[in-house]
Amino acid sequence: MADYCAFPVWDRTPGADPGEVDPATLGVSSELVRELTEWNAQYESIAANDFRFDDRAAFGAWKRRGRGLANWLQRELGNTARVTYHRSG
Repeated sequence: MADYCAFPVWDRTPGADPGEVDPATLGVSSELVRELTEWNAQYESIAANDFRFDDRAAFGAWKRRGRGLANWLQRELGNTARVTYHRSG
């Protein structure tokens, strides 16, 4: 989930306090960590625009990229975790 001034990955383990997770601590590829960080940075960059994309096509592309990153994260984590995608905005 993209978030402002936070990491884009959250731990929502049932019974535990939900919280953000630094993707670099998950043991996934540095390329995936970079892509997740860039995706979240794009979200943060629209904060000056009341968290709204000016262009619907750009918003759609951003959402699709997020879903793809969630799928990539799931592949890299395997069955050690269940990844769900929740877009902000």
